[in-house]
Amino acid sequence: MARVEYVLYGNFDDIVAHVTQGVLDGSLSASLEDGSDIRVGRTRCALRVFERYSMMEKGPVSLSVVMVGGEEGVHLSAIPAGGDQGLLGGATIGEKRFLDTLPPVVEAWQSQHSRPPAPPSEPRQPPVWWSNSE
Repeated sequence: MARVEYVLYGNFDDIVAHVTQGVLDGSLSASLEDGSDIRVGRTRCALRVFERYSMMEKGPVSLSVVMVGGEEGVHLSAIPAGGDQGLLGGATIGEKRFLDTLPPVVEAWQSQHSRPPAPPSEPRQPPVWWSNSE
């Protein structure tokens, strides 16, 4: 099984839209099969399931992409499935090729959106000593 993982920085909705469009543009037969968006407190999660026809497998191959965003950026994980693995196991050529549509999409985003600088640390206050004597 193959997998790619990245951390992206920027607006969560813009990242989801960029990744979704990038995967669709990366293959003539790619389609968005379904998706789900969840918000729990300040954390957001977007799942997108894509499918395309693989000439090598002579059938469909899917790509599941999950993006989870919080204070530390948007974590993306993508896993392909659907090709007949037979006795050899591991990802098929069609699965790997579908997965290979993601790196250029991520690189395009990263070239325009760098990691934000770390927030400045709060200045340390000198210790306060209390004394009961006057």
